Amino acid sequence: MRVWMTDFPNTCLPSKSAKSCAPSASPKSANPAIPISKKATKSPASPVSGYCLLAGEGKGAFQKLPSIPFLSDTNFLNLLGINGLTAYFGLLEIGKPQSGETLVVSAAAGATGSIVGQLGKIHGCRVVGIAGTDEKCKWIKDDLGFRPSPSTTSIPTGKPS
Repeated sequence: MRVWMTDFPNTCLPSKSAKSCAPSASPKSANPAIPISKKATKSPASPVSGYCLLAGEGKGAFQKLPSIPFLSDTNFLNLLGINGLTAYFGLLEIGKPQSGETLVVSAAAGATGSIVGQLGKIHGCRVVGIAGTDEKCKWIKDDLGFRPSPSTTSIPTGKPS
């Protein structure tokens, strides 16, 4: 999302409004594929932001969300959303971890990093997490079972005081 808020050369134009994946219920719809009150999500690559009025078939930007009885809709914002997809494909398709390897995860207490570390543990990796505060390091150690590094705020910088 940061790339959408900068003037750095990219395929997305800078924007004052944040573009994101956003599950929502349709209050009104002329599209039989997404009837009223059905949940849908939009792609972050779609130029539609905030709210939209879809004309015609409305294909492309929106898709109907499945109903999964044992999962909350908020899972489509994290685990089943862009963070989970980034963690899954980034680690398993690009990183290709092997059992017994050490996986170092930066921002291990963040939305994507915490999922990466858990996937690494599932695949038999020794996970070392890097986090910004002692509190976050405690959380990734106690709740997620990662080996924490010292927090980035407690590491001496070597600058004279």
